[in-house]
Amino acid sequence: MDVLFKYRYSFLAGACAAGGSFFGKLPSFISAMNLVHADTEQPVAGYVYAEFALVQLLPLGLMLFFNICNLRYYLKALQMTQQTLTATVLTAASNYVISVFLFIGNR
Repeated sequence: MDVLFKYRYSFLAGACAAGGSFFGKLPSFISAMNLVHADTEQPVAGYVYAEFALVQLLPLGLMLFFNICNLRYYLKALQMTQQTLTATVLTAASNYVISVFLFIGNR
């Protein structure tokens, strides 16, 4: 288990990259599913602002947060490993695996 301990930042960077891409695609997914206007024909004025905040701004903020964390953990992973290829491959692999679970579970 100590062998994987020095690669923990690579796995965290991949998880944050998957989270960033998930939250980046979430507003278009919510708009396409028409989840927000499902039962109202004419929205109330305050409701429109709440919808904009929840559908557009919250996922955008989460995407930025996860992308910043991705860069931070990736740089830490590069500092912890002796070869940059190891950190890059582990980050990309964990990103792809977690992305598969996020996007298949979202369907």
